[in-house]
Amino acid sequence: VQRLAARGKLRRVVVFALGTNGTFTAQQMRQLIRAVGPHRDLVLVNTYEARPWEAGVNRVIAAAAGRYPNVVMANWFATIEHRTSLLWPDEVHPQPSGARLYARMVAGAVRAARTAAAAGPASGSGLPPTTHRVAPLR
Repeated sequence: VQRLAARGKLRRVVVFALGTNGTFTAQQMRQLIRAVGPHRDLVLVNTYEARPWEAGVNRVIAAAAGRYPNVVMANWFATIEHRTSLLWPDEVHPQPSGARLYARMVAGAVRAARTAAAAGPASGSGLPPTTHRVAPLR
């Protein structure tokens, strides 16, 4: 991400899905946020999987979304937890219908990030009340 940012290759909204394959630290999250910079929005997709690091990863992501005004969490956990039939038998990877749900969730989070950025700091978070920076797709 640092190299992409230095070369001007990052877009206005950066989307990162983190935690499915392992854990990461709050320090690594801060490094990512610094690399993305304050003039871009960062959408972080949390994780759903029965692995030991799931809760810790999701806490780090939720904390970042709550702390940084340019960070929004796309809540995959809440979006899929009652729709697990849309996942393959590994209960991690979405089937085609689950992938469409995932894409709609990410697109909604990108829209929320752009809305917040366009509204500016005077309007609070700029997100719809139901988004609260961590809303699932309903």
